Amino acid sequence: MIHEEHLYIAGPMCFYPRGSSLWHSQRKEAEFYGAIVELPNDNWDSVPGDSIEEKIINNCDISMRKCTAILANLENHRGFMPDAGTVFEIGMAYGLGLKCYAYTRDKRPQGAKYFGGTYELDRILDKDGEILMDMDLPFSDCIVGACKIVEGKFTDCLRVFREDIEEESRMKAVRGRVETFDAPQRFPGSSGKKVVYVGDCRRGPQAEKRHAEMKRILEKYGYEAYTPSDYNVNVPVLQQLDDPYARAYNRFDHYQQHVRDCDIYLGVLDDHRGYEVDSDVAFESGMAYMFRDKEMFGYIESPESMADRTHSTASENGSPVDINGWSTEENGFPVNMMWGGTKLFRGMEFEEAVKQMTELLKGEE
Repeated sequence: MIHEEHLYIAGPMCFYPRGSSLWHSQRKEAEFYGAIVELPNDNWDSVPGDSIEEKIINNCDISMRKCTAILANLENHRGFMPDAGTVFEIGMAYGLGLKCYAYTRDKRPQGAKYFGGTYELDRILDKDGEILMDMDLPFSDCIVGACKIVEGKFTDCLRVFREDIEEESRMKAVRGRVETFDAPQRFPGSSGKKVVYVGDCRRGPQAEKRHAEMKRILEKYGYEAYTPSDYNVNVPVLQQLDDPYARAYNRFDHYQQHVRDCDIYLGVLDDHRGYEVDSDVAFESGMAYMFRDKEMFGYIESPESMADRTHSTASENGSPVDINGWSTEENGFPVNMMWGGTKLFRGMEFEEAVKQMTELLKGEE
C-alpha cells in the first residue's frame, strides 16, 4: 500500500474525447493502493483567474503544491515530442522537489522514433537540417534527467512507484546506511546586472552562433545573459563520459542550474519537430514558474494561434479540434495554456521582444 503520498497525475488526456473518464479511472486505481490523488482540474470552481488560461495554470499550481510525486504520460502529441503542458508540469514538480515518474509505450531511442530524419554518417538531421542531439535517448535531456521513465501504461508506472516507496520504507531500517545529497542552491550573478537565461528550443553545436547573437542582444539591453550553449560555472562538465545517459544528465544539470540562478527566464516557444513547445523548454518553463523569485517571459516568432497552425475546425460545442479530434487551445492562444501565467511576445523579431521585455520590467520598478 501507498501511505502519505499525494500523487499528481499529468498527461494530455484533457485533449482527448472521453479523456476525463481515463483520468478518473487512473485516480481510482491509485486510490485503491492508498494514494491521495490530485488532478489538474480538481479546484476549478474556486480557482482564481480572469481567463481560461490563467485559471488552468493557477489550478495546476494549487494541486501540485499538495503533492509528493507526479506520474506523467509521455505519449507523443501533435508531432515528435510529448504534450508540452505535461512536460511543463514535470518541471513544476521538479522545481518543488517532488518525486518525478513518467511512462510511455515506446521507450526506443529518439533516433528510431523520429521519422523526418536524414541519416548522415553517425548522426541524424531533422527536417530543418539540425542534428538530433539526443538520438540515443528516449526523450530530451530534461525529461531523462528529472524522471524515472517506465515503459508501459499508467498501471506499470504506478506499480514501479509503489515498489520504490516500499524500498524506501525498508531502507529506513538498514543499519549503517548513510546517504549524502547536495541540496539544490541558487548562485546569483556576479555582475550586479539582472541575469537572463534564454531557454532556446535549438540546442547543440549548430545553435552556438544563434545563441551568441541572442546574448549580444541581451547584453546590449543591460543584462547578464546565458543560453543552453553556456555551461554553468557551478556544475562540472562531464561530457567526456561514454554513457549517453550520464552525458544527458550532466547537460540537464547545467540547464536546471541556469534556471535556478537566473532572475529572468525567457523561453523560446516556437514549434519544434511538431506543434508542441520543445520538451527542454517546456520543462524549464514549468520549473521557473514555481520559483516565485523569477520574472517569466515567452517568445514565439509566429503570430498564429495553435488552432490556426494545426488547421483546427470547430467542434459541435464550438471549441477548436485538430484533425485527430483532439481539442486545441482556445481564445487564439499560441501554445499550451500552461503558459497562461507567462508574458508572451508573439510575431516579432527576438530583439523587439527583448526591447518590450525591458520596457515592461522598467514599468514594474
